Amino acid sequence: MTLISLILALALEQLRPLGNRNRVWLLFTRYANHLERNLNAGAERHGVFAWLAAIVPALLLSLLLFYSLKAMSPILALAFNVLVLYLTMGFRHFSSAFSEISQALAEGREYDARMALARWTGLPTAELSVEEISRLAIEQGVVDSYRHVFGTMFWFVVLPGLPAPCCTGYVLC
Repeated sequence: MTLISLILALALEQLRPLGNRNRVWLLFTRYANHLERNLNAGAERHGVFAWLAAIVPALLLSLLLFYSLKAMSPILALAFNVLVLYLTMGFRHFSSAFSEISQALAEGREYDARMALARWTGLPTAELSVEEISRLAIEQGVVDSYRHVFGTMFWFVVLPGLPAPCCTGYVLC
């Protein structure tokens, strides 16, 4: 069921990409930012508590739903896996920013590439050369592909079934 879930989720993401309009992702990001503002007092344990507060409720809810659906029908559990994977991973989360930078550099529009990189990374880019823009875009692309695709896949395979996507709250980042 794991491989089928991954294949179906990737196919669905290619056919109907969510990109930046993923409301579930935006809602979770808002919740994580709220936890950071209210629980970050500078100690490592505060980060652990915030991570647990962010992940454990989502994990428990997803487990409850997954096993309830699995008891009714394995097909429903598979569909739920696909839905969760679809909502938690995808190249579209970052590929438009990378493509915009790549196209701007290919057309010689360094200023546009700098601005796109600044929007994507939140870093100052005014003094960067073309080589530095390219390097930083590639680095950010690798980080984002880990976060949005490979990290989710890894945890989905390591923790078979649904819990894995819920654990990708940038566990290793």
